[in-house]
Amino acid sequence: MKTRLSLPSNRLDWVVCVALLFSIAVPCWALDDKSWELAPYRVQLLVVVDSSARPGAITAEQFSADLKQRIRTTLYPLWSVELVLPQAADRTRQLSGLGNLEDESEQSETVRFDKRIYITAKVSPLGISLSSRELDIYTGRWTPVLNKLVRQDHMVTHASLELLCQVFAPLAMIHADPNDEEHVSLVFKGADLPRQTDEPLFVHRNDLFQPLLVRLSRTSGAAPETIVDVPWTYVVAEEPEDAGWLCRVYTGTRRPFGTRRRGRVELMAIALKAPLYETQVRFHASHDESQSLRGYEVFEQEPETGEYKLLGVTNYQGLIPVTRTDAPVRMLILRSDNQLLAKVPVVPGVRTLAEIPIADDMARLLVQEDLEALKEKLIDVVARRNIIMARVRAFLEQDNLDEAQKLLTELNALPNRGDFAQEIKSLQDLTGSGANSQYHSDNPRIQAKIGKLLDNTGTLLGRFLGVREITQLENEVREYQRSQPN
Repeated sequence: MKTRLSLPSNRLDWVVCVALLFSIAVPCWALDDKSWELAPYRVQLLVVVDSSARPGAITAEQFSADLKQRIRTTLYPLWSVELVLPQAADRTRQLSGLGNLEDESEQSETVRFDKRIYITAKVSPLGISLSSRELDIYTGRWTPVLNKLVRQDHMVTHASLELLCQVFAPLAMIHADPNDEEHVSLVFKGADLPRQTDEPLFVHRNDLFQPLLVRLSRTSGAAPETIVDVPWTYVVAEEPEDAGWLCRVYTGTRRPFGTRRRGRVELMAIALKAPLYETQVRFHASHDESQSLRGYEVFEQEPETGEYKLLGVTNYQGLIPVTRTDAPVRMLILRSDNQLLAKVPVVPGVRTLAEIPIADDMARLLVQEDLEALKEKLIDVVARRNIIMARVRAFLEQDNLDEAQKLLTELNALPNRGDFAQEIKSLQDLTGSGANSQYHSDNPRIQAKIGKLLDNTGTLLGRFLGVREITQLENEVREYQRSQPN
């Protein structure tokens, strides 16, 4: 008995069927074929409606049917959608708040989908409150919850589609140009599928993306083994290209994408959403998260001029608020005691708190504090030496040899170059590897600064604590003593 296939009735459906066959037969994450650009997003849309405040205002069935039809006429074929109306405990859980949803990327029923999007409509006397959130199945990343209030019931479908487009986080492959480290090209999934409109649906100028380093499984080319963020790196859409979008790279590292990828590794990017007004940025020591970097200066580099302006100083918790602006990425510079500690990109509005570990500079500060105290002591000794030497010569002019000799003894009792050199040597021993965790940094750059501070202080000893002046004064006293009659 032969099974008959139901053939598509129009050209657009033909294209979609071919794209689906490509996405099933060939891993859609490969860069060497067109399956990525021809693969639609398989979206599971979970719809919950609560109209208990105004019974009969809208129903879940009618709302879902209208939404599905609107998606069909605007997002098809880029979205291949399956609508679900959660019941019982699943419905209660979704109504309790989308922000409380746990990561469901490992559930078996989500494997056949690329995206799982939740949308909740709650009817109230003021209107209909919409909330939505997306889980990207492949990366396991959640978008933040986005909300919208609709005053007119007949506008709920239109507003819901807008909200779905806002919460949707498109995926892209990154094409890095080794000759241009400031830009990359993003090629988006489904980019070559036919579209219902020429207007941009999901990607606009200044949209923000998080680059990802994806290591594919050895057994399945389509399954990720690990997915990690490219550290301290973001890309921002600048202008559309034939193959996608040209994006500017903002990074706090050198060559964030490297010269080449090794093994089964791909560079991808996922859109980031920034619904918050500001983000609290916390700087802390990299070796100890509880050690806040308080009292540090934070500057911002202006994107147009490259100049720096002071944002403020970190508080006792190492925090400084960074507000959202027209620029999606703000380059922050952390400085302490005129020392540049870090230059990192920050994306305000994506999350409430951003933790930034900094190579521990406390060791340098401790050494510098001890050396400053040593310099103050050196200045005091030099001043006392000069005063005593002047008084010795004054007593010689007054023919008061006894007082001059007493002061000369006091002069020789003052700390000398050897005493200071021994203190510096003791501090050097403390900064040695493993000698004292407070005075030693595992960061070679910080340790080099510590060594330079010690060397510069040692140079001061030769300039201000020489023995020639004292030797000359002793000779003057002896000459005066020999010139006196017995």
